[in-house]
Amino acid sequence: MTRSQIIKKTYELVEKMFSGLGPCHDFYHTKRVIKTAKYLAQKEGADMFIVEMAALLHDIGRIEEYKHKYQENNLNHADLSAKNARPILKNFNLDQKTIGNICHAIISHRFRNPTELARTIEAKVLRDADKLDSLGAIGIARAFIWLGEYRIGTIYVSKKEWSKFNIKNKDAKNDSLQREWAIKLSKIKDSIFTKSGKQLAIKRHKFMEKFLEDLEGEIKMNHVTK
Repeated sequence: MTRSQIIKKTYELVEKMFSGLGPCHDFYHTKRVIKTAKYLAQKEGADMFIVEMAALLHDIGRIEEYKHKYQENNLNHADLSAKNARPILKNFNLDQKTIGNICHAIISHRFRNPTELARTIEAKVLRDADKLDSLGAIGIARAFIWLGEYRIGTIYVSKKEWSKFNIKNKDAKNDSLQREWAIKLSKIKDSIFTKSGKQLAIKRHKFMEKFLEDLEGEIKMNHVTK
């Protein structure tokens, strides 16, 4: 089986696996990560096959995580994804080095406390591509979709309100886009590995920052009171 055939088979398999998953981390997210990862891989000279396979499989562990509605704090979707990816990769008779490189990229793509830090260029590309999907216009849309999944009506939570919650507490009712920006999203730009990814991150960071300023201004009616 050629590499292109393996990618095609994996694509079909993963698309079926994601059927019914919440829209924030559905197969559309995976497809966007694939597209961005391939762009970065071309710019950075990474192995395109490893990058595309890792991107396809990077979130399959979320299927199990989603069943628990993120309430089990010990679940690590990146580790679960790599664990579930191994038998899929073995079925294609890929060599152990290739499987290891794909799984390393999957394990290390997580933002918060990854089990492994990205060492290879392929792992760095995947992590950057995944994080970029949390910024900019797409990031804003996904943040509100996530809040909607958990029936959270919070559009604005002041720092005084959200800062009293333990940031390790995954209880969705404590969340808001502003809180997520403060504890994670605003930091992504400076954590990007690749030069080409950094360029995209800076642009998306500025867009999201401006949106939050406008959102707060509208809620406080600044345009009326000034």
